[in-house]
Amino acid sequence: MKTSFLISILGLLTSKTFAEKCWAQDLGYKCCKNCRVQFEDENGQWGIENGEWCGITKSSCDVYYKECFSSPIYPCCSKCNIVFTDEEGDWGYEKGDWCGIRDNCKNSYNSYTTTSPAPTPSSSSGSSCWAEEFGYNCCKHCTVTYSDENGDWGREEDDAWCGIIKNCNIDFDYAIDMERPFDAIPNPEKLHTRDYARILNLNLRFYECQWSGKAPENKQVYWRYDSALEDGADVGLDLSDFYDAGDHVKFNLPMSYAMTMLAWGGIDLYDNYVAAGQIDYLIQMVNHAADYFVRCHPEKEVIYAQVGVGDIDHCFWVPPELMTMERPTVCKLTPDNGASDVTGQMAAALASASILNKKHGNTEKAELYLKHAIEIYDFADKYRDVYNNPCPEGASFYPSASYKDELVWGAAWVYRASGDEKYYKKADEYYDSLALSGRNLIGPITWDDASSGIVFLMSKPGFGSNWKRYLGEAQHYVDQYLNDMGARTDGGMLWYSSVSGWGSARHAMAGVFLYCIYNTYHQPTDPKYFNFIQEQADYILGNNPFNRSLVVGSIPGYEPLNVHHRGSHGGYSPLSPPEHNMYKLYGALAGGPLQNDFWDDDRNNYVTNEVACDYNAGITGVMAYLTPWTVSDNFDLDEVEPEADAKLILTVEKTWENVYRLIANISTNLPTPSWEIEFQLPLGHLFDDYSPIDAEVISWDEETRTARLKCTPWNGPLTANLIETFRYQCHGPDEETGPVLPTSARLYYPKNKMYKNMSLILYDTDGTTVLETRDRDSD
Repeated sequence: MKTSFLISILGLLTSKTFAEKCWAQDLGYKCCKNCRVQFEDENGQWGIENGEWCGITKSSCDVYYKECFSSPIYPCCSKCNIVFTDEEGDWGYEKGDWCGIRDNCKNSYNSYTTTSPAPTPSSSSGSSCWAEEFGYNCCKHCTVTYSDENGDWGREEDDAWCGIIKNCNIDFDYAIDMERPFDAIPNPEKLHTRDYARILNLNLRFYECQWSGKAPENKQVYWRYDSALEDGADVGLDLSDFYDAGDHVKFNLPMSYAMTMLAWGGIDLYDNYVAAGQIDYLIQMVNHAADYFVRCHPEKEVIYAQVGVGDIDHCFWVPPELMTMERPTVCKLTPDNGASDVTGQMAAALASASILNKKHGNTEKAELYLKHAIEIYDFADKYRDVYNNPCPEGASFYPSASYKDELVWGAAWVYRASGDEKYYKKADEYYDSLALSGRNLIGPITWDDASSGIVFLMSKPGFGSNWKRYLGEAQHYVDQYLNDMGARTDGGMLWYSSVSGWGSARHAMAGVFLYCIYNTYHQPTDPKYFNFIQEQADYILGNNPFNRSLVVGSIPGYEPLNVHHRGSHGGYSPLSPPEHNMYKLYGALAGGPLQNDFWDDDRNNYVTNEVACDYNAGITGVMAYLTPWTVSDNFDLDEVEPEADAKLILTVEKTWENVYRLIANISTNLPTPSWEIEFQLPLGHLFDDYSPIDAEVISWDEETRTARLKCTPWNGPLTANLIETFRYQCHGPDEETGPVLPTSARLYYPKNKMYKNMSLILYDTDGTTVLETRDRDSD
């Protein structure tokens, strides 16, 4: 698909002129977009762009230099940002070179345009183009190449430096202008968004919210930090990946499905990701999971398929940075314990990641992923069994109905990645012999059933010798659900009766993604399939009976506020404060409505308000497909860090004789878990290390008389209560002297939370303030 960024109205005119009179094309060259002459011969004048020669035409230069005093010596600026003024006129600085400010800028004409008359986004704090004061544009993408004291820098396609805005998603001064084979359907009057490129960035950010291990550099999610760094250590491996859902287990079956779907969209909608500035972000997410799957395969016939145990994990409602429960590596697969469903799906994930990386030029990664994909698929085919038998810890949460579909699915992806006909033969033959063909009704693609995905993948023109057979089944699928009004909610969202009772929106978006693949592969002239895609996206993004978008961060005030997610909530149980989730779970797709369009924004309702990596797999591809039809909106993402306003107050309570209890009260706006206090007892005082109530002794040093305690707010599974008080007993030197308050104390707050107004105060009995504070891991 042809892709480009629409730089300006003049740029559009220039492109038109080039297309009409580009003499250089006859010689095998492109025509230039600027008019800087580098060389002249009998053919005409030549310039250089992107390191390649290009031809310069007079007519194009007439357009390019229109109303610009500096031409032809210097080009005209594409923006109206004045850097310097002299007797000749106003100057700007773009892409490493001086340019003349156009005359029409004096009339407040904005040379940038958008793909629609929608208003451009208002700048949030830190989101304006700070780089302009240094003579550079801000980037059209969010990929950081270099950082200095001024901010983050990237490079554009012409290798020019550009500044990356804070809270980067997409700067829609640069509108996406791509080929649109269909006209958008009428824009509904209800509040919703069609800012597909912005939602695409949010959908990918959700995976960063789920990130496990060392936090990524240049992260886009301010409230996530390092977590679960010891995962896999019990078997000598580093098993960093993504957390499954609102919990923190790593289940390879749904995760490998989600990553295959993400990579599939990246492969076949690659140009759309590039145009949206999200291709690097996508590959970062896909590779984080693919690297994990590689590490899960330490030996040719040894595979690990799960980290953490759900029955243990679900007893704790804490953010991942503060987990202390056991997280064993389980579900070890060997020749004696095969599981063809999870290993077939892992092979598909690695094979698709290999294709995506090869397409992006990451040859080393592509080869590594393909090697493991082939070995894992061969293992799946050789040692057949369902996940439920060797992996009871995972099957109680993700029970597998069959491994047959994953054997075909994995073989098809390995064939596409390797070109080895052996795997195409397996996929095509197994599709019949394992009784997947000829079914009248196939549901959506899910982590448990790849059947419909097989049909669409293998219908790609030229995909093996039998692709037309699968095209017939794909055609039947898209027509069946397009015409079946019973396969809808009352308000029109796609509904699969077999699975949509739980997390309905994920199934709708996964099904719609297959329509996107169908349109991409087969390019039907009838717009009905595209219209269906856009109607379904409109429903998810606000055009529905309950008048709310189902994507977190999409429409401020009309989005999910209470998705079922521990890290986002910030509380001690699903029912504890705060009322609404404290941290924005960017781009998460909430579970979705019932068939009567009832949707409950209730954190404790995981049927309608759960989130998960597999939930976002389909919608991310749908947003990528719809990127050319992006209509930029003016919704700003709220990324304001919460204010703690925390205070520590120490008081004294006499118990008996010379025994006194010191009580530390923490006052804060935040129900933040795992506060710790450290203090030094005065000379002559002893600490009863057996006496703490509602607190756990971290350390007690008799020589320095320094005690450190941790609040223990949990009193049972999912019933955690906020305890703001530490209680501990001390012996004074005698009853007459009594206790003396510590002269200093430190309140340690979780290193993963960066709060405003962290005013930690130790009040002595006379009102004197004495306190030293620092982060828990600092010196």
